[in-house]
Amino acid sequence: MAFIPGTPNDDNLIGTEFTDLIQGNDGNDTLDGGTGGDFDNDFLYGEQGDDLLRGNNGSDYLDGGDGLDGLIGGTGIDTLFCGAGQDGAQGGDGNDFIYGGDGNDSLDGDNDNDYIDGGNDEDFISGGDGIDTLSGGAGNDSLVGDFGNDSLFGGAGQDAFGLGQSADVFNSTGGGSGKSLSVSSPLAPTESISSTTSQ
Repeated sequence: MAFIPGTPNDDNLIGTEFTDLIQGNDGNDTLDGGTGGDFDNDFLYGEQGDDLLRGNNGSDYLDGGDGLDGLIGGTGIDTLFCGAGQDGAQGGDGNDFIYGGDGNDSLDGDNDNDYIDGGNDEDFISGGDGIDTLSGGAGNDSLVGDFGNDSLFGGAGQDAFGLGQSADVFNSTGGGSGKSLSVSSPLAPTESISSTTSQ
């Protein structure tokens, strides 16, 4: 495994064709997993600053750290942690795990079957293609199932659900007496929705 460290400045760090550990340190950094194959799994840590992390090939681990970060998984079964700040994350191909953390995040599973957890604050979560599980967590979140038979869990807060092109299940819990629920759906008349709500 190659270790590629950053500096306190703004760095552009590119991995090798093998497994890499890339650490951005302070500054607004760009971390790229490099051109490794499907079995070369990289570990990217943005740390402080507003960073851009790209995993590319392989099943990669991306951690944005603090700041306004952008995370792109690429191919493979990737794990993306946004950390604190208003972040954006896209899983890419593969069955990915995406965690928003603190901040108003925009999270997109993209292709295949993904698990996405918005964490705290007000998040926008889109499943993309595949059979996805979306969890808003705390805050007033917007969850969109898109294509595939998806499961949407709002959590605490006043959440909005957009149901996609297949039979989706949504669940709204928590939030106390002020709880409200907004649902929109572009489904054709021949398709069905199974829904569960609780106060």
